[in-house]
Amino acid sequence: MDPATAEVGTRHVLEKLLNQNILEHSVHQRFNGYNDIPTSLATVFLLGGSAAQLEAVYEVRKPNLQQWPLSPSPIYDVDASYQHLGDAQFQRAYMSYFSFLHTNKGYASTIAWTASLLAQTAGAGRTLMHGLFGQFGRSFVFLSDGMEVRSAPMIVQALTLAAVDWDENIQNLLLSCLSVSGEEIPRNPSPTLPPSWILLNLRLDGRFTGLQGPGISNISAILGKPMLRVAIIKSVRALPITDIPTTLRDLSRLSVLLACATHKSKQPAYDYYLARLPALVLSLRVILRKFEPFWPIIGDQRPALIRGVWMLIVLAYVCQLRPTIDEGVCLSSTPNWDQILSDFHLSTQTLYEPGSKYQNARFLKLLRSIYQLATYEDEPGQATFRKCASSLTGQWTEWCGASWLRGGHFNLDVTL
Repeated sequence: MDPATAEVGTRHVLEKLLNQNILEHSVHQRFNGYNDIPTSLATVFLLGGSAAQLEAVYEVRKPNLQQWPLSPSPIYDVDASYQHLGDAQFQRAYMSYFSFLHTNKGYASTIAWTASLLAQTAGAGRTLMHGLFGQFGRSFVFLSDGMEVRSAPMIVQALTLAAVDWDENIQNLLLSCLSVSGEEIPRNPSPTLPPSWILLNLRLDGRFTGLQGPGISNISAILGKPMLRVAIIKSVRALPITDIPTTLRDLSRLSVLLACATHKSKQPAYDYYLARLPALVLSLRVILRKFEPFWPIIGDQRPALIRGVWMLIVLAYVCQLRPTIDEGVCLSSTPNWDQILSDFHLSTQTLYEPGSKYQNARFLKLLRSIYQLATYEDEPGQATFRKCASSLTGQWTEWCGASWLRGGHFNLDVTL
């Protein structure tokens, strides 16, 4: 089979499985989990995976997923759609509502419609866009994946997930970071700083000492203490956004190093939440690019999107106990990407094996995010990203840094 025919066949399998998943499985799952089949399929497809690998991803994941539960009531209009934000019981109603609004739209018009829908504001400053940053940005990454694989059904699922992930505390924090909530914090109280410097200041800030963790559950403790909340807001506001390309490059490099270079030398330990950061930055790049034509129509949402992602990076860094970055812990070799990804392309059978790293959705997402972010770098930057990816594929065995992993005792050692 020639490459062009194989690519068409793989695309057909991707669309078939995405549609099958929507019919069979809800996007939000029990215990605040979510259906990661669509993002896993997108990741494998964007890494150049085969149709057989896509089928394997689906077969391995589908037994553990639930069907769509009935909602207490339908959603027929805009007012009802804002009224039930943050309530997972209404996920089926949201899916039906967004699907109805999306009827008969092609992919290009889907992007315009999505941008407009996310930017609409209801009472108390509520927007669906704020839901993209709930649950540590999982719907943000979901939306980006849908855009990259040009899947309108995935985009509708991402909007549904954003609606049920909407969180009032995250919304209020983001509004404060954007200086629109009326909190008594001076705008730009200190000069803007490179993101790595901002994290260094946080690392040296003794007010964050004593957090229980690591784990994203620390967010509640942080936001519940005015002094820590103010420190987070100031840190988010300190990010410079006048030169967006430079800011995005800084965030790309910082996110990859946080994910891959925050453990002791020769003692690899990859943090579950820090591993999300490169995907968030890559998703930011994708969404900014896709929405760029619509800023004159819906208003410039770039500050909200950029500061929203930076807010999640800052929260993850603090919640994971402010680890030190040491690029020296990565392997010194810099193989090319064909070598780094060779095991993945031979992994069809291992995708079925319990414990296989290529069966792990977050591992694959991190690997693909590093690979794609490297394309924005010059050669020295690309070499660093290849070192990080090579270390990841060669050293990763499991995640650490969450209270529910290994009974909570397998944690990232932040004292390098």
